[in-house]
Amino acid sequence: RYLTEGGPISETAAYHITSRATRVWLVREIFNRPGDGKHSLSDDYFVLRDAWLYSDAKLESEIRNDIFERLSKIAAEEGKTLADAAKPYFMTFKKDWRVEFDGKRDISFELPLDYSDSSLTGLVPTFAARHASGSQRSTLSAKDVNKDARLPAGPEQKLKHHSRMHVRTVYEEVCESMYEVQNFGDLLRALDDSVKALWYMRKAGYVHRDVSAGNCLWHIDGKHGLLSDLEYARRYDELAGHDPKTGTPSFMAVEYQEQRHLFLPPKRDTVLSAKDKPSKKKTKPKGNRFTFNYYHDLESILWIYVWFLHYRIPDDPFPQEPREPRESRDLHFLYQSANQLLHCDTGGSQGRR
Repeated sequence: RYLTEGGPISETAAYHITSRATRVWLVREIFNRPGDGKHSLSDDYFVLRDAWLYSDAKLESEIRNDIFERLSKIAAEEGKTLADAAKPYFMTFKKDWRVEFDGKRDISFELPLDYSDSSLTGLVPTFAARHASGSQRSTLSAKDVNKDARLPAGPEQKLKHHSRMHVRTVYEEVCESMYEVQNFGDLLRALDDSVKALWYMRKAGYVHRDVSAGNCLWHIDGKHGLLSDLEYARRYDELAGHDPKTGTPSFMAVEYQEQRHLFLPPKRDTVLSAKDKPSKKKTKPKGNRFTFNYYHDLESILWIYVWFLHYRIPDDPFPQEPREPRESRDLHFLYQSANQLLHCDTGGSQGRR
């Protein structure tokens, strides 16, 4: 059992209707004292996270353990494995569980078995139609809209309803997210360690898919960075082109937002022999299926860095003394740049492209 200390230290995301309703508290463990039956509190503080994940999702600890299990099969230096080297860059779980009441898991509303005939069934708009409509990205020019509309739209898909399950996690490390970090050196060290964590995930065959300023953490006592929130992490063999987008728009990779490859390797000019020349028989062109990859995770790290430069430097946006005219102009330019690069939805923006 755990006792919360004050109100939530983070709950902004809990008020978004489509979010995981995440709230975070600082807690202390409760112990029963032998003999008198009274309670005592631990001297150490921990972090409790309360959230609602998709009912078919794995717990974060289960994903992390699978990553370590895969890395344990890869040898590293001095007789150790990559799992030993990776552990300092991930959170330590004191407890991670699915919440139950009266012996039953706490799960949100579930659709009846014949839900396919109900009004909750809809169609996912195609990529081309979404852009051509102009409803998602009003800043696109007519040229951009036409360019996107020529992309293969793919088949329409029925929306899949996901119920949510209530989960709670207690972490041993008390950290600051990149939203809270003020020191530029701490930011750089935290991001450097987060890149190492992503590299280990890649070696284990995983991508994170949700790298943001909220889950790249700075461990104050340990003076090192940690990567958290692995619920959206997937193995490469689990990825599919129709997976819904995950992540915070300000930190999402541009290719991932647009769901298409922007940087493909150039075609090589080769001389074909008569034997190797393609036949004149018409065949359907093979498209490049878009899937999330390791470099999209890395780009999210870059966007965190860009975010910090815009919102933490200068570290005092409202000084007591009036600014010099040049400082005011520079600050205005900074705000304009932030609006162009960081204010967007999951579809991205022309400025980010």
